[in-house]
Amino acid sequence: MKSYLQKVFINLLVKHLFKFVTEKDILQVVKGAEGIKVLHRGRELTREQTMEMASAADSIKHNHFWKILTNEVMYRAAEKMFYNGRTGDDLLGGKSILFCLSVIQKKIDEIALLMQKK
Repeated sequence: MKSYLQKVFINLLVKHLFKFVTEKDILQVVKGAEGIKVLHRGRELTREQTMEMASAADSIKHNHFWKILTNEVMYRAAEKMFYNGRTGDDLLGGKSILFCLSVIQKKIDEIALLMQKK
């Protein structure tokens, strides 16, 4: 019962203290009949903004420090899951870290590809 009440209390705190991101807040790449559009907060980005973002994504993707940082995060996740993990929560925490890293890498790859397409 105590565990349940703690979860409910934490969920209420988180819901009221943090501003959640909606679908409009994320960067969306929409492929349609007119070509590829990049939307942010419901507004289409200009060609210049899109190309600047694609160039930055391509730079990050090929940056040596980014690769080192990615390896560090993957090592820390593995450490949390396999070496120091004692409970199912440790495994879940490591998987969450890997999921976040995967989302970031996929978005970088998706945006970097725009540089080649436009």
